[in-house]
Amino acid sequence: MANSYVFGSKIETGGWWSYHETPQQIWDRDDHVVDPATGLVRWKMGNPVPKDIVVAWNDVGLLGDFDTARAVTAYDTELDLFFAAYRANQPSEPSAEQRFEARAAHGPGVEIVDVISGRRFTT
Repeated sequence: MANSYVFGSKIETGGWWSYHETPQQIWDRDDHVVDPATGLVRWKMGNPVPKDIVVAWNDVGLLGDFDTARAVTAYDTELDLFFAAYRANQPSEPSAEQRFEARAAHGPGVEIVDVISGRRFTT
């Protein structure tokens, strides 16, 4: 079942846009701010705005003289830090509950890979 928020469409720049709302509609919600220290565009709740949205805002002229390259670099850096922290906090072995759920979902003898941490185990 598809989330009603996400679907594919073409935007004015010819790029692929996979959101239910147009870049202008997302911009008009006015729920974003620019972090002056990093140049990262964030939702007011604190999470970074996905870089494809920032690039689309730039492509359709909503950001003016905004440094999109700096924002994209800041987004990638923050994401790299998040994934590094996630990997560092993963136990070397899954819990008994995780093993039970994986075996129930996939059957016995199946190799499971956490695609973010790279941790592998067999059900």
